[in-house]
Amino acid sequence: MAEAAVLQKIKKNLLSCYICSAELKDPICLPCLHAFCFECLETWHHDSQDKTQVICPACKKSAPVPKEGIRGFPGHFLVQNLQETMDKKSAEPMQNSTCHVCGKEAEVHCVECNKGLCQACHTYHNAFTKDHHIVSIEELQSGQVTTEGRVCEVHGEQVRYYCEAEDKQVCMDCISLKTCPIEHERVTIKEAAMKQADLIDGLKKKCADNKDKFQDAIRDTNLVLDTLNDTMKQTKTELISCKEQYKCQVDQVFDREIGMIEKIYKNRVKDIENKIKELESEVGKMTEVEKLASNVSASTSDFIITYKYSTLSNKKLNELCLTAPVAPNESLGHLTFTSLPMIVPPVGYLLEMERWKLTDHFTIKEMEEPVGLDLNHDGDIVVTSFVKGVKVFSRDGQVKYSFMDDCTILIDVAVSGGNRYIVANGRDHKGLQFHTSDGTYLSRVSVYDTSGVTYNLSSVAIDANDQIIAGLVNNTISIHNADGSLMSKFATQTKPFRLAATSEGEIVCSYTQEPYLELMTYTGSNARTVQPPPEVKKWMPGHVCCGHGEIFVANRSKGDPSGIFRYTSEGNYLGCVTTQVNTPGGLALSQDGMELFVVDITDCQVKIFHRA
Repeated sequence: MAEAAVLQKIKKNLLSCYICSAELKDPICLPCLHAFCFECLETWHHDSQDKTQVICPACKKSAPVPKEGIRGFPGHFLVQNLQETMDKKSAEPMQNSTCHVCGKEAEVHCVECNKGLCQACHTYHNAFTKDHHIVSIEELQSGQVTTEGRVCEVHGEQVRYYCEAEDKQVCMDCISLKTCPIEHERVTIKEAAMKQADLIDGLKKKCADNKDKFQDAIRDTNLVLDTLNDTMKQTKTELISCKEQYKCQVDQVFDREIGMIEKIYKNRVKDIENKIKELESEVGKMTEVEKLASNVSASTSDFIITYKYSTLSNKKLNELCLTAPVAPNESLGHLTFTSLPMIVPPVGYLLEMERWKLTDHFTIKEMEEPVGLDLNHDGDIVVTSFVKGVKVFSRDGQVKYSFMDDCTILIDVAVSGGNRYIVANGRDHKGLQFHTSDGTYLSRVSVYDTSGVTYNLSSVAIDANDQIIAGLVNNTISIHNADGSLMSKFATQTKPFRLAATSEGEIVCSYTQEPYLELMTYTGSNARTVQPPPEVKKWMPGHVCCGHGEIFVANRSKGDPSGIFRYTSEGNYLGCVTTQVNTPGGLALSQDGMELFVVDITDCQVKIFHRA
């Protein structure tokens, strides 16, 4: 077995390729005498920059490459001779094939004693050495059994002791031949193993504890990598889209657009079918009247005619015959397709993709369910409450004053060019209420829908010309002068949720129950849908604000992700401002465009984000 150990050591140290760690195949020798597989060395050299030199993978010495290439280096004759010798040795009969006691053919092998045994001698051997490791001759010859840790690498004898001075196992020959100096302290293998087992357990525990820290670090680093991969993927997609001259990403929006069209189509079909049923019901009634009149007129009896006439002269029947049908609404039969705006920003925007950082926040004191927000000309923060009142805060969160403390459901607030507060009251048809910069009440203006009926408000916004834009809960948007007098109004397809005005003279409108955002003119024409951010799975636009050629939109859908997203005033997507808002409410951009103020309804806070 000592011979086998030596052969194994030779095979590992001299006949293995440094590059692939496998047994050398077609060995090539470099001038430094290190040997490598031909294919491994050729691949190694192919990947290097300098093709005229080859650097030894083992010692890093360089050597000029022959004209013939790597094949020009000589074969390693020493390695080849060793391989042939090893092959011959492997073919020779294995030692210990006879029983070391009686000389008969061995059937088993004792690893501790390193001796072969026949079955009879094994029985006696086992009576005294039950803990010895016994294997079959077949296992021994197959190479599955190793003497590593059991047999001395120097003398091939069973190890008995452990030299603590040299930290190695020793056999009796090591002691008698003084390979292990006599003054060295030695203990039995069992004693050494018990002591080392405790040390190994301690090391194992320390390793496990430290491994947890490294795994945490790996997880955190993987998150950074995931973010980088996501950013790379997004940026690459945006750049490719820009390169293709902003072609509409039909594959991303097709299902959603078709779904919206089908929804409109189904609703209109239902309305038209209901109208047809109403008309058919009227036709059925008139057919009955016509039939009754025909029967009476066909009668030859004056008594019958005069008797039935009272029925035919009934007021309701006469009104039925005189009622003209309502003309069908031809607009229901038309669906207008407007080409989709591009969701990818120009390259100029991409290259200067901005980052926003949460720089400050404060808790909104003594105020429940804050919802609307705007900034006055002094930089103070004006917040409305769905529960009660309006409060004005300094930047550090101190309440400067409050007003309308006895009012509830104050949906929204806007600050005019004259530093007046216009509050949208969402209760009891109270309309728009005007207050001075210190909160003093000025006036109230009722707001009417397209039919002339007053309704509660859902939103209010101010444009650059101090015109007031109000949203009503019954699908109407009205435009007012600075004093509140009505300029115009138009119907929307559904209930407006929040409004804002762009610097290009368009209205931005989100809807209460619809998953899209629209840009439209002040007459409601040329309405077009703003595409959702590519990274958002569920898009439900909420509060909006505009400024400096940009549109900021809050996504009300939690976890998909909720947050604030930024667009150009034309509706092209620029990027995510933040997802550090649980339930975003009112938004306002500072006059210099460097800070965005956001109400977080869940946290009852105002959060301030700075443009990096």
